[in-house]
Amino acid sequence: MLETLEFPPALARVAAHAAGPLGAARVTSRTPASDPVAIRAALAQVAELAALLLHDDGIRAEPVADISATLELLGVPGSALEGLALADLTVALAAARVTAADLKRLAEAAPRTALLRVDPPPKELETRVQQAIAPDGTVLDGASKQLARARAQVREARQRLVKKLESLLVGLDPTERAPDAAVTVRGGRYVIPIRSTARSHVGGIVHDESATRATLFVEPPEVIELGNELRAAESAEQREVLRVLRELTDLLRPHRDAIAAAWEMCIAFDDLCARARYAVEANGFVPAIGEGPLKIRAGRHPLLGTDAVPFDLDLAPDEFTVLVSGPNTGGKTVLIKAVGLLSLLAQSGVVPPFGPGSQLPVFTEVFADIGDRQSIAASLSTFSAHVAVLRTILERAGPGSLVLLDEIGSGTDPAEGAALAAAALKALTHRGLAPNCCFCWSGRWPVHRPPSGCPPP
Repeated sequence: MLETLEFPPALARVAAHAAGPLGAARVTSRTPASDPVAIRAALAQVAELAALLLHDDGIRAEPVADISATLELLGVPGSALEGLALADLTVALAAARVTAADLKRLAEAAPRTALLRVDPPPKELETRVQQAIAPDGTVLDGASKQLARARAQVREARQRLVKKLESLLVGLDPTERAPDAAVTVRGGRYVIPIRSTARSHVGGIVHDESATRATLFVEPPEVIELGNELRAAESAEQREVLRVLRELTDLLRPHRDAIAAAWEMCIAFDDLCARARYAVEANGFVPAIGEGPLKIRAGRHPLLGTDAVPFDLDLAPDEFTVLVSGPNTGGKTVLIKAVGLLSLLAQSGVVPPFGPGSQLPVFTEVFADIGDRQSIAASLSTFSAHVAVLRTILERAGPGSLVLLDEIGSGTDPAEGAALAAAALKALTHRGLAPNCCFCWSGRWPVHRPPSGCPPP
């Protein structure tokens, strides 16, 4: 039913205010709660931060990367994180430190918001990783003295090898060199390009050839040992890189839980900031939750923006049914979808476009039949499809349910459709045993008054 009421697109509008993709994903994954205490607490937290944003737009969440796989690997003894994972972790540690400082600063003005704060891991962890890992995940020379020495040896071995190959290439007869010949690499070995006719004269190992086979890429015998020395130096470098990665991983592993909690704090704060910014943009007011019948003041459909015409809707304690009648394009469907969507957003911890003085019951279930449900594959006409949905609603709906039906009884003979609508309306209205039941209907009746037994529109 959430898709029928366009709940995902409404959450997407809220998520657009998030600083990072994880915060946005947290917003779009929100679902309606049924605990009034939890709903009130979530909305109060949003309202508290929104009030601060009105005067201090500088409050910002810090975006963080998805480090869930990194945290999982930290839990595996003996594992080693890759350089890029460590770089992302460094960004997360920095974001957590900034977020924790912001939440501490907001503690007095926004105590509910400050409840998100956890102590970040020691700054020394972030500093140590930054000294060893570049933002692109490369292990820096300064990560260890041994690594700096190993890379110096690699550079020296490479220079000796390239210099020798260039000397051999210059010494070849022009008829033996390939056009525009230069030292290159094939299969991890440094080689020179020669004409295939010079193969026997140059000797050595052929590592590749051109598409026409006219050019061979050869490692001359004079440089094979130099190439082996370079490979040995590169292997020593890689062993030291792996040792550094293991050392950094072992340094971080005891702080895994603290890192996970700090990362979660960043995502939760981004989620909260997005909802607070949306509340400011929508000029929404927190409704009273579970304190009486439905009462909407200056409500607007969340997907229509601030230019939408607001509406008021009040139900007395003994009223459970609203019937909306009127001409085509009169806004009936928008109204009933707005009632459902506003309620779902509020129960999901989002302050929707409400005016002051609104109040909402807590709906335990929401049922909606809106739009054309025709299905060729299931051999269902529009009318048959609506009847199938209505049957499910009649079987499951009860006290605490919100039922939204659009054009009930349409798609068939007007008299039969009106009779079906009246029967369904009576059945559901008689189940209104609690003040948090609401059944909204939309339709154009084929007579001058609603069917017998229905409340007046």
